[in-house]
Amino acid sequence: MNATTRQDVPTLLGEIGRLRTELDRVASDRYRWMRRYYEEAGTYWDAELPPGGECCAECGQPVESEPCPEHNPRAVVEQLRARVVELEQARAEGDYVALPWAFLLDDEDLHEFLGDLVAVAFNRWRWDPEVPDTETLRRVEKVCTTWRLIGEAQHAHNTAPGPDMVVPAAADADTCLPVPGVAEGGVSA
Repeated sequence: MNATTRQDVPTLLGEIGRLRTELDRVASDRYRWMRRYYEEAGTYWDAELPPGGECCAECGQPVESEPCPEHNPRAVVEQLRARVVELEQARAEGDYVALPWAFLLDDEDLHEFLGDLVAVAFNRWRWDPEVPDTETLRRVEKVCTTWRLIGEAQHAHNTAPGPDMVVPAAADADTCLPVPGVAEGGVSA
């Protein structure tokens, strides 16, 4: 070593220390940004998935080449936008559904609901024509409210997870998963 090289050693050691600090900062930033990316994208990395890759955090579907069509926030937003356009178009064409919950009723309940509506409206003209229109409207609304609750309760009952299902946190009932080792009816196998 010559004299100039010896004088450069402390400078080079200082530069190495600065570069190590910068490398640690970059690695920390990378980890923080990757974690944020996975959280915002709703994904996780699965090294065991051949050849290893990104998966949907909700359903576990590989999403390396394209986002999960059901759980990716961008895909969901696009689906909602398409549905809004569809509903606006239906409304403009006069195809708007005023009582969407009525489609949740089974045939027998729908028949009874329509019968109750007819009875409320028909009785007003047939037996009590002096009843104000606002009172008739209140009675119609009461019938609709009652049958809406029935329809929604029946729908919730029909689509609820069974006793052998686990609902993941922040998920809806449509993404229930069977509990491993639990047979039908909740009894362990």
